[in-house]
Amino acid sequence: MTYRVRISIGLVVVISLAGGLFVAMPRIEPGAELKGEIEAVEEAMTAWARFADTGDLAEVAGIFAEDGPQFRQLSAEAESSDGRGGAPYLFVLSDPTLLQPGLVRGSVVVLRNGETDRVFRWDIELRSIDGRWQVWTVRTANPGF
Repeated sequence: MTYRVRISIGLVVVISLAGGLFVAMPRIEPGAELKGEIEAVEEAMTAWARFADTGDLAEVAGIFAEDGPQFRQLSAEAESSDGRGGAPYLFVLSDPTLLQPGLVRGSVVVLRNGETDRVFRWDIELRSIDGRWQVWTVRTANPGF
């Protein structure tokens, strides 16, 4: 057997073994984590709008970390509300950017029929809890970051 044939066979064996190893490993599409975090923030904005309509913490439970500062703030708002009513709220997230794992920056427009639209530029910090991204806190975006 010639040297080239042995090298060729060796390469085929190595490639076959490596291919077998990669098949056994889960494939993660590029940006999969980004998609999960941004989807979690979008879900949170929808839940927050429902909470703003109802004052019911069940609307944000499991979406906002229940031991986090944002959930505590919402709890205080729920306790002090005199009942809700009127047109429903809509929280719209635009231009979301993943700054680092667990930190999404985006503009949020809060809309309600009969009220002036409010625009916020927020950094939304998430925590992975039981394999799910949940909002930990929301703060005004730091322009230097």
